[in-house]
Amino acid sequence: MPYGLPYPLIQLYLLAFVRHGQPRVELTLKPGHRLTIRKGQPLPRPALAMTNVVDVDWKLNLERWFDALVPARGPSWNDVVAFAREVKPDLHAASDPAEIERQDNALRAAMETLGQEAQTARRGLEALARSLQGELSEEAGEVLDRIQALGQAGAQGYIAFHERVQERYGSPEPLREDVGVYTRLRRLAGYAAEIQETRAYLDAMMLRPEDSELAGDRVLLLGQLPLGELERNPALWPSVSDSFRRLKGRYRTAYQKHHRDTYRASEGLRARLEDVPRRLDALALLNSIAELGGPLGGDLAEGNTVRIPVAHLNKNCILW
Repeated sequence: MPYGLPYPLIQLYLLAFVRHGQPRVELTLKPGHRLTIRKGQPLPRPALAMTNVVDVDWKLNLERWFDALVPARGPSWNDVVAFAREVKPDLHAASDPAEIERQDNALRAAMETLGQEAQTARRGLEALARSLQGELSEEAGEVLDRIQALGQAGAQGYIAFHERVQERYGSPEPLREDVGVYTRLRRLAGYAAEIQETRAYLDAMMLRPEDSELAGDRVLLLGQLPLGELERNPALWPSVSDSFRRLKGRYRTAYQKHHRDTYRASEGLRARLEDVPRRLDALALLNSIAELGGPLGGDLAEGNTVRIPVAHLNKNCILW
């Protein structure tokens, strides 16, 4: 019992000092140590620091694995926060260990979500590029790569996050630029399904020569769908979508009018075709009268009559 204190109490004081973080220190561990953190998981490296000391499985005689108390390696939370706020603006500088741990956990969660969202955005944009027969810009691909890698690193904690941003960016400003580009790409990815449906509809439109105004508007809309333009400014899409809805409404009206006119014409044709047998009979009777001259319409004899399945003329049109 050194200095009148039992070893468990000395052990507790030492770990509390490491946790306090002022000054920042870490407790290195001896080779072959058997310390574990919660749920029996091994320590990532042989040292206890402010961020992981609270996770150690508490047991008696832990001190036999302690090696040395040394200044902490790596960045402090306040070294990281300027970068972290570029992706999660509500983070702030702190010195209280509990507050640092809370913010570190919030950063981990945000970065894990960021990595997953970047992967989802990439899939949506690649599908959109195929639909529009274009390619994402090189910058877009590189930004998605960097953001996804940053999300994966940040999910491991603020130290891994700091290592990644130092390696890739060096200062907050380039990271801010990447976040701005990624925000645009993610917004475009959110529109991807609607843009694909619009392009498919425009490609499938069937227009008559007299539909020149609709045809012109269709061409104008197709001209607003290049991938590069949408990638640079996805904010254009809502106005393009509004124009498409108006065109679709006019096209539907024209289609319905054409359907109505076609139905009326088919009904008139049906009536005329149904009267053909009576007319042919009358013609045959007239042809039997020698005083009227030679027979007419010999090619319309019953054996050579072409019979038209008029029921087919009344099939319903399919409106999009």
